[in-house]
Amino acid sequence: MNLTITIACIWFCGLAIMSYTGPAQQLADDLQFRPEIEIKNTKVAIGKPIHIAIRFAHPPEWDLLFVDSTYQFTPFEFLEKVQFPTKTYNNISVDSINYRLLYFDDKDTVSLALPLIVRTDRKTDTIYTDAVKLEIQKLLTELPKKPEFKENTKFVEMTIETDAIFLAWVIGLPIVIIATLSFIFRKKIRQQYQLYKLKRKNISFLLNYDQLIYNHLDKEATQKSIVLWKSYISHLKSMSLLPLSSREVSQRLKKPEIYESLSQLDAFIYGGIVAKNLKENLELLKSMSSSYYQERVNQIKGKA
Repeated sequence: MNLTITIACIWFCGLAIMSYTGPAQQLADDLQFRPEIEIKNTKVAIGKPIHIAIRFAHPPEWDLLFVDSTYQFTPFEFLEKVQFPTKTYNNISVDSINYRLLYFDDKDTVSLALPLIVRTDRKTDTIYTDAVKLEIQKLLTELPKKPEFKENTKFVEMTIETDAIFLAWVIGLPIVIIATLSFIFRKKIRQQYQLYKLKRKNISFLLNYDQLIYNHLDKEATQKSIVLWKSYISHLKSMSLLPLSSREVSQRLKKPEIYESLSQLDAFIYGGIVAKNLKENLELLKSMSSSYYQERVNQIKGKA
């Protein structure tokens, strides 16, 4: 009788252990598909390039898009990116990219985490790398020691060979003029800098967008062009459009006429239904982005 009870206890304990290890294994499977970020030197200097490498191993059926200059890297400035071809082995695809960013803020430390846009099945998600803490190296680390003044009552005769008043005018007048002009035109200077950054982002968007829609236009290129368009419009309008559906995008932008175009593009991507006016729909999105760009330019000019 005691032997039977002991065997039953052992059997139930084994069942409990097996049921416990299931969720742990599932969690491990979920965590294995995460982007890896590597920064060789976490001590960075203001104004010098920061080299960042991102590697993402994922199932081959996942579609992946890395962000480019259209993404707001604040407080960093985008310099360039180098993306490498996808490599697949043992039923795992590996995508990797190198970024070069600049930093001009005055904080002692800053955290950096970059996003990736992933499409799995019929869902598009934005995932982020782990945050990396960067230590900012400042040019002036400590103040110089105060000078020590020694008392000296001996009289020393000095000859004045330079007109001090004239020298003060020669040195001080240009400084005063430059400071005055900078103060008067500070808004104009800030406006021109904003317009310059906006123009750079617009040129980058048009180059990438045209490359996608005018080359071999398949489902992947169409999907990437829509994601790129949503990201750029999000930057211009200061709103997030990436997670929204086609109907929600048209409602958010108050542009009901683009719902039909986005719906036809979705039907091609997810259902394989090819519309005759596929490129016309993509050209409509491009034309709308130009209108929003000009609208943003006018807003900046109106601030002066």
